[in-house]
Amino acid sequence: MDMDILKMAKDAGMQVVLDARIGNAEYHSVHGTVAALVKFARALIEAQVRCEDLPAAPGDAEPRPCESAETEDR
Repeated sequence: MDMDILKMAKDAGMQVVLDARIGNAEYHSVHGTVAALVKFARALIEAQVRCEDLPAAPGDAEPRPCESAETEDR
């Protein structure tokens, strides 16, 4: 699945700001209300996004392993 997580955030009503561009990497901040965050979360669920579908964060060669990402946050 090729997903544009920033587009999903914008579509949910969040503000996406380009903070910096270094080489080919772009660094963004995302700001919004709790209502927009809930709408974004619902969009992820409706799209049946899996951990494996999420892109790597800028500056990371590869995404974090999903198993460790799920256990670290609990």
